[in-house]
Amino acid sequence: MSGAGVRLSMILARSTVAAVAFAACLVALAGPAAAAPSVSLVTELPENNGDDGAPSYGWFGGGVNGGEAEIGPDPDAASANGSARLTTPADGAAIVSSGRRLDPNPSLSLLSQLDYDTRKIDIAASGPATAVPTLILRLQCDPTAAPLNNAIDFRFDPYDQVAPSYDFNQWTTWHAGADEALYTTAGYITPTGISTAAVAGAIGGPVPVPLGVLRAAFTTACGVEGVAYGFDLNQSGTGAPRISLFDHVVVDFTGSEAGGNFDFARTGKYHLTQSPLWGSVAPGGVTAEVTYKIIGDVDAPAVPHEYLSVGFAGMQVSSFASCEHRIFDAAWQSVAVIDYDGEPQIIIDGSNFQAFPDSNIDVTVRCTLTADAPTGVFALRAYAWSPYFNGHFADGASSNTEPSDDVLTVAAPVVLPISEPIAGGPALAATGPGDALSQARLALLILLMGGALIAASGTRLARR
Repeated sequence: MSGAGVRLSMILARSTVAAVAFAACLVALAGPAAAAPSVSLVTELPENNGDDGAPSYGWFGGGVNGGEAEIGPDPDAASANGSARLTTPADGAAIVSSGRRLDPNPSLSLLSQLDYDTRKIDIAASGPATAVPTLILRLQCDPTAAPLNNAIDFRFDPYDQVAPSYDFNQWTTWHAGADEALYTTAGYITPTGISTAAVAGAIGGPVPVPLGVLRAAFTTACGVEGVAYGFDLNQSGTGAPRISLFDHVVVDFTGSEAGGNFDFARTGKYHLTQSPLWGSVAPGGVTAEVTYKIIGDVDAPAVPHEYLSVGFAGMQVSSFASCEHRIFDAAWQSVAVIDYDGEPQIIIDGSNFQAFPDSNIDVTVRCTLTADAPTGVFALRAYAWSPYFNGHFADGASSNTEPSDDVLTVAAPVVLPISEPIAGGPALAATGPGDALSQARLALLILLMGGALIAASGTRLARR
């Protein structure tokens, strides 16, 4: 584009800012999200995620003058697993950076989607109602230069997109990759490069300009395809304390591996414990009542647990007459014993948990064996699963088993042997608890013998 063309674009952009901001943007920029790449969970925001202060490939956060960036428990419009939170005092700032998520550096012309969700919270306590995070797209002309050569930042501020009366205290999806999205720039684009001053023919600076106009001007200024090397989300106090949320950052460059679809999720962990151990049971008997606890850390969000499963390795489905479960102190309910990969399992569907919207759930299980159940020692395998356990459950796994060494022992009751009479005479001792008849006979024999001895002694005394 020629210098005159750039100047004309600048004039047209400035003359149509109001129309774009208050008409098209309300429909095109603050609407439902488009199709996005597969979701990646972001579960932590370390202050520094690289060597010697250099950002690495993961997300990281930071703040100045008391500003804080964290992943909090606040649910977003799409899920209940938390969201990113920026807290800034009146003179502070907070930032969440993508690190090197745009490596390899894609051409700006390939940008097809750039979305993110925001919400302002607690207006009375956290400053102006327009305080939601700004998205910063970091660009440069020469991707091989070090330090950055002809670099410039494009800044997307939701406040520039809508009427001043817009309610920011609601979740809104911003389509910052649309050509009509309005951006300011940290610096100016000239026909021959990037300038820190508003020289003749420059475009950008503090005046919002549509992204489509800036893209064309940037390509002309660079003389080659300019590239994006990073993106951040930033918030500053600017005279008043602010608290805001954001989530579901979607960055897509057509044909490039750079970018992604990022869901900021609370880092609380879940653990599965049980009490007591299963212990021993006889064929035909009822097992102990074993309680499994799905326990969330104090900062873990309430999530829908999909199921709890208990398996008995080496046993057969036919060994179980019935099984039951109950949640907390609710009534007992029967649960089927099924064959799962050659192992009998009871699977308690998560729909049973929905009446308890909490991160901690107690599920108690008991089973009755058939009279012909085979004896032996059988390993227990218990685990719980939830869509949100990836990134939440202990050790980041999608399921958790504990304890791993529990067993169920199936054994017939111990019966002590019945004593046999001594050859040639009556039994003098009873060694088995079941030999009650022998014990009674022995007691009667002793009584009779004692009575006979006393009677004989009395007769001898009388004769004297």
